[in-house]
Amino acid sequence: MCLSLRHDPSSSPCVVVVESDAGIQCVAPCSCRERSYPLRLGLVQVAASRARILKIHGDTFVHATGADVRANTRIVLDALASPGMDWDFMLLENLPVPSPMWDHFHDVGACVGTLSMDVLPGRMQKVSWLDLPASFEKYLASMASDTRYNLLRRRRKLEAEAGGRMELLRTTRPDQVPLFIEQADRVSAQSWQAAALGMAGHSNETERIRLTRIAEAGWLRSYVLQCGGVPVAFVLGYQYGDAYYHDETAYDQSWAKWGPGTVLNLMLIEDLFGENRPAVLDFGFGDNEYKRVFGSRTGDACVAFISDARRARGRTIVERQMLLARLEQGVRAGLRVLRLDRLARKWIKRRRG
Repeated sequence: MCLSLRHDPSSSPCVVVVESDAGIQCVAPCSCRERSYPLRLGLVQVAASRARILKIHGDTFVHATGADVRANTRIVLDALASPGMDWDFMLLENLPVPSPMWDHFHDVGACVGTLSMDVLPGRMQKVSWLDLPASFEKYLASMASDTRYNLLRRRRKLEAEAGGRMELLRTTRPDQVPLFIEQADRVSAQSWQAAALGMAGHSNETERIRLTRIAEAGWLRSYVLQCGGVPVAFVLGYQYGDAYYHDETAYDQSWAKWGPGTVLNLMLIEDLFGENRPAVLDFGFGDNEYKRVFGSRTGDACVAFISDARRARGRTIVERQMLLARLEQGVRAGLRVLRLDRLARKWIKRRRG
């Protein structure tokens, strides 16, 4: 069995490929992005640290049928931990539980060699998927009649509000990246995430290079919904093999009445059927309403960090975030005992607004 790294391992993107005499046994598509990582106490950012964060697209590896999944997982992680890989920590935002990655660490404890996994405390969240049927028509037919009616009605109403000028723009090529970034950041600036979480935009050279390289690798598949020539919603997504990964989304709050995010997802799914159809759409982490509407199955998932004892900066950042997370759990427990948890949630919602 042998290992190869496709693309420069110090840059983004990178693919780890495990091969044997029988052919390719495992593919691990990754990308590394240097950015300011917010250290949060709940929704409140208390500090930020600059870090190179390694992301495994889909938070799992792609294994050949009949492959030794445990061996592949070990080989890939060993490769990612090699000195030539320039990252501070791995961030797994929707790690399925159980999964080969989860089992790799928890079968033998939270540490394997110099690598360790830390899981944010609290209840498990949901991760949602859509298994695409043979056609978009069959997908719509699988929905409850009132759900299908409401989705199509919302699409018609938004198009009418846009004066008949509603368009879905797909971004896959490197030359399309600058326009996508410009329009996505216009939407982000008007989104609830910007108001509540300080959602960072993509208008910087590091992000432009990252997305351009992902497009050059053939993985980028992102969308902007325009109404009357104005961007009102976007999805930053990637497609690798037969899986599409829904990574980041936002909509302009001034258009919220017409549900631009919902309409964008409906049109995105229709487009997936129309060209280079994947087998599955991975909506990622979180129990959002739109994921319940559009998805076909769910599973348990968690947020996890993988750090390396030899990478001091990354290990320190993870330890600080875990400390804040444990403090948050203590505060939540105290509020429940004092019966102040509902009051606290109402205060947070008012702050968001």
